[in-house]
Amino acid sequence: MAKQVIKACDELDGVKDGVISNPRNCQFRPESLLCKYFPKNTSDCFTPEQVVNLANIFRDYVETNSTYIFPAYERGSEGLWTITGQTWSLQPLYYPLLVLNTSASNWSQYSLNLTTIELADEINPGDITADDPNLEPYFQRNGKVLHYHGWADQLISSRSSIDYYNQVERTISTDFSSNYRLFMIPGMGHCGLGPGPWVFNSDPEAWPLNPFHGLVNQLIDWVENDTAPNTLLGTQYVNNTGPGISFQRPICPYPTEAIWTGQGDWKNASNWQCK
Repeated sequence: MAKQVIKACDELDGVKDGVISNPRNCQFRPESLLCKYFPKNTSDCFTPEQVVNLANIFRDYVETNSTYIFPAYERGSEGLWTITGQTWSLQPLYYPLLVLNTSASNWSQYSLNLTTIELADEINPGDITADDPNLEPYFQRNGKVLHYHGWADQLISSRSSIDYYNQVERTISTDFSSNYRLFMIPGMGHCGLGPGPWVFNSDPEAWPLNPFHGLVNQLIDWVENDTAPNTLLGTQYVNNTGPGISFQRPICPYPTEAIWTGQGDWKNASNWQCK
């Protein structure tokens, strides 16, 4: 399935490289994978039940009263899925122990409903909820936010970061780009790895596998010298670990995205523009 999604949307940025730069432009329909004659061997196509399940995975989590809870996985993350269809071990630690004050053995993740979610928001144990969009007091103290998220995150939907960014935009009426920038990393999974340029260093030769070094340097420069990062340099190493660089490209601040100019080697970051 992952190969079919990539095939359908890979070249939307102008390059066939196995990476979907912006999944929101991908209009892949799960129905296209339906087995036409329902053969017994469905390794190359899906049964109607499987198509429905896949469509649900791509659908936002909305409760029965139409309350929006959380965004769905993005197209292009399928190759990294590891927990879909399995019992999730995180819920039993949070909801029964911290919210419902019961043992994990007395609670099933399948019983999760809107009432429990609303109770969790009300209790907010340990002040764990960090989604207040009013960052204006922080910005007034010259605070900076360098926010990044992998477009192909297979654990936490990448659109959750976009949702938060949009909430900040609706809350603060003035331009806050001098204090807060969001970078969506094409083809990057949960905190790293994936087929995209997920290592984003300021000096990829000196720090070939430490993206945080580059980010920390840029954040320090932003705070101390007011030099905001206009782009990040994204690198995909050979086999994800190197040695050797497979390709590089600029990672643009949201809502812009990197588009190949159509001239020069697409593996060279200088041949891409933020649009």
